[in-house]
Amino acid sequence: MSVLLILNACRAAQTQFQLLSSSEVKSIEWKDDLPLSSLEEALQQSENFYQRMPDWKRFSFGQHQYSPKEMIASNARLLQILKNSQDEERAELIAEEFFVFESQNQKQQAFFTGYYEPIIQGSRQRSQRYSVPIYVKPQDLIRVKLGQFNSKFSKQTIWGKVQNNQLVPYDSRKEIVGQSSLQHRVDVLAYTTDHIELFFLQIQGSGLIQLPDGSLMQINYAGKNGQPYRSIGKLLIQQGKMKREDVSMQSLKKYLYEHPEEIDEILFHNPSYVFFRENEVGSGPIGYMGEPLTARRSIAVDYRLIPMGSVAWIQTEQSVFEKGQKVGSQPINRFASAQDTGGVIRGHGRIDIFWGRGTDATLQAGHQNSTGRLLLIVAKK
Repeated sequence: MSVLLILNACRAAQTQFQLLSSSEVKSIEWKDDLPLSSLEEALQQSENFYQRMPDWKRFSFGQHQYSPKEMIASNARLLQILKNSQDEERAELIAEEFFVFESQNQKQQAFFTGYYEPIIQGSRQRSQRYSVPIYVKPQDLIRVKLGQFNSKFSKQTIWGKVQNNQLVPYDSRKEIVGQSSLQHRVDVLAYTTDHIELFFLQIQGSGLIQLPDGSLMQINYAGKNGQPYRSIGKLLIQQGKMKREDVSMQSLKKYLYEHPEEIDEILFHNPSYVFFRENEVGSGPIGYMGEPLTARRSIAVDYRLIPMGSVAWIQTEQSVFEKGQKVGSQPINRFASAQDTGGVIRGHGRIDIFWGRGTDATLQAGHQNSTGRLLLIVAKK
């Protein structure tokens, strides 16, 4: 989760979720820039999610409530229309059969960042080269839903640990890394080469570890320490060490490796810390729904506001590269599915695009920083 996680541009704001009129829906060119086979794959993951949901579960689009079965039927009908219609006919059918809502931030637009599946070097055994632990979720980490104590805090959750019969904040990054506070307390999943690689793995939330024998180990997000996320990109901008327009995941990594004496100060600025679990290799990164993500089709949104598994239409831009350098941009117009979330993905009009794995995905995610539109599509009752 790249540039916004770096710049921490997500702030509490008044946002909007508006129903588009039929004429507005018809005015949109519903031309997808990717093969529909990848959308079909993504929607199958959403269907798997809905099938696990109890019948009483409801998904809210404004004042409209949908059961899991209705969500499956809605997504299936939309896919059928996309396969069998084009241009004006497609727009007419969507306007006739579907509600289309626009999710906007306080600037009446949407803001897009990106994330990817990194591959880092590591080992299951500690050694001189592999000395940085990747921890599993601690057994003493306690999650508290405050709504259980007071209804006015129904959407708030805190994490902590019990110390001297009191619930206190869980260990920060500085305590975990700088003071080795979890040593002998928490099991280690694997070891990697340095704290910079682990830091950016934690930002992405999942990834692959290439072991010394060449085999791969799949790890996914298991939990976090509950400490607030603070942007290291914003820190470097405030200190005058980087310009805002130059900040990307790649530029931040470069700065850290070129200034080893500043690594602790910079990384400890962000007290948030992520824990992992091992999954079967090939399953890919697992999203908030508990299903594998689909490259370029899965998006992370605020799960409290946007129903998981719902179909979205996204309009924004992506970078164009030559020899690893950004030389321009080109439009994105495609259907996607809300299948993931993130610690700083908050509010309407806030989207993180999952780009997949590999060099291109790394570049796209690291430079994704654009405005656009986010539309949510659901069948009329």
